[in-house]
Amino acid sequence: MVKEGQGMLEEYSQFSFEELYFEAESFQNGEETITPFVKFSKTDFNKVFANIVDNAKKHGFKNKTKNFIIRTIISYDASSEQCVLQISNNGLPIDPQFSFDRFIIRGERTSDSPGSGIGGHDINNIVQQQGGTLNWIKDNDNEFTVTIEIRLPLFKDPLYEN
Repeated sequence: MVKEGQGMLEEYSQFSFEELYFEAESFQNGEETITPFVKFSKTDFNKVFANIVDNAKKHGFKNKTKNFIIRTIISYDASSEQCVLQISNNGLPIDPQFSFDRFIIRGERTSDSPGSGIGGHDINNIVQQQGGTLNWIKDNDNEFTVTIEIRLPLFKDPLYEN
């Protein structure tokens, strides 16, 4: 199901947000259910999410006749014990000359960028402050050509450990 952008993202009304997909089966470990608590403030999460959507809008959503979509998936990677947040869009692919390393450098941007070049840097800093990692997945053969992937360790409170 696709829903129109709401709340703080109202200015993004020219595209749709798919309903959040939660991969519940990835949080099952036999009979045990992994509780997906991560340490991430609402303010920081909103900054990260808004920056990712803003990057998609500025760089990928240039054809005004296409129905652009943001897809968000949350899953659990048992091998690394991390929650995985993937935010994808079906816009234009990332410029092949623009690397991930350049994306996370403050002030770096593509030659035709309308932005300031600080979004990727800020996203990376916030994610790293939470002990997580940031990456992107480029897949020009998929409808969703760009995926920003955030991996965060589970928050483990020693007061609640057995």
